Amino acid sequence: MDEREIQSAPSSLKAKVWRHFGFYRMPGSTALDMTHTVCKLCKTKTKYFGSTTNARAHITRHHPELSDTEQSQPPAADQRTLQCFTKLPANSERAKKITRSIACFIAKDLRPYSLFQLIL
Repeated sequence: MDEREIQSAPSSLKAKVWRHFGFYRMPGSTALDMTHTVCKLCKTKTKYFGSTTNARAHITRHHPELSDTEQSQPPAADQRTLQCFTKLPANSERAKKITRSIACFIAKDLRPYSLFQLIL
């Protein structure tokens, strides 16, 4: 087991997963050894390729209690969600035009009607 102190990830790494991971320093230097990340909870080293994939996978597999909190972040205030969009009234001109266009697409391309259900 490595007894070196785990240094926090650089501030340029913004993902929430970095709260649980850091890096060791290069021997005899102040620079970080960015070839491996180190879990602050269990001190496991994982290969770092420039993304959070391995770190997130480690959290999911070995610390599932933290995985739920990482993924359940509410959307940003300025980010639009599907709830923001409302359906068009069925008798509006735009709704009729969209329906006609979908019907033409199905008829011209000989698509199954079930495709129409997938679109809606």
